[in-house]
Parts: sequence; structure tokens; C-alpha cells
Amino acid sequence: MKRFPLEPLRRVRDLRLDAARRILAERRAEMEEALRRRDVAKEAWTEAVEWRARHQRECARAATETETIAVIWLGRADRHRSLIDSEIAKTAGLLRGKEEELERTRQAFGEAFAAVRRAQSKVDALDNFRDGWRRKQQHDKDRRDEDAGEELYLAASMKR
Repeated sequence: MKRFPLEPLRRVRDLRLDAARRILAERRAEMEEALRRRDVAKEAWTEAVEWRARHQRECARAATETETIAVIWLGRADRHRSLIDSEIAKTAGLLRGKEEELERTRQAFGEAFAAVRRAQSKVDALDNFRDGWRRKQQHDKDRRDEDAGEELYLAASMKR
């Protein structure tokens, strides 16, 4: 049987598919790393929010437990609350940045996934074409063999 004429194209498409799969694996790792960094930022933000809630509870408890609250203590509590609020704002900004980074890596992963699907569909289409070509080649060979058998039979029957 003849060699499939588009075999070099098949090899090129296999190489492209392998390259697309490697890129997909890299994008998956990048996305997992971005997800991990986002989770760390989210945890820091949550801790800062919990810190502020604890501070608020402590201030409320101190206000109810003592008859007179010193002005100095109130000033310290306000400065501490401002510090906590700045920490919350800083961690919220960091969290937004990590979420944006995660979204970019998800988009890159989606594009890489689509590239793999396109490359795989091209390989599959060429495989389907090759299978049809092989069936046609086999059919042509069978037809030639059948025709050759008929010719031998006719030649042998004419000699008699």
C-alpha cells in the first residue's frame, strides 16, 4: 500500500499539539499559583477585618465596664482603629490586585485550552482523512486483485 502523502503534515500537527499541551500545562500551573497568592491575600484581608472587629468589641467592653474613659485611651483607640483601617485598605488593594491577576491567568488558561482544542481537532480531522484515504487505497487494491483474478480466469478458460 502507498504511504500516506500527508504524513509530514501529520507530524507537524502532532508537534503543534504537543507544544499547545505544554503551554496549557504552564498556564495551569500559573493559574494555580495565582489562586494560591489570591488565597493568601484573602486570608490577610480576613485577618485584618477580624482584627478590627475584635478591637471594636474590646472598645465597647471597655466603655461599658468603666464609668469614665480617659481621653488618652480614646485617642489611642482611635489611632489603633485608624491603623487597622489602613491595614484593611492595604490588604483589600492587594486582594483586588491578586484577583485581577487570577482573572488574567484564567483568561490565558482559557486561550491555551482553546488552542489545544483547535490543534486536537486539526489532528483528528487529518486522522479521519487518512483513515478514509487508507480505506480507498485498500478498496482500490482489492478491486485490482479481483480484476487480476478475473483476467487470469478468463485467460485460462480461453486456452482450453
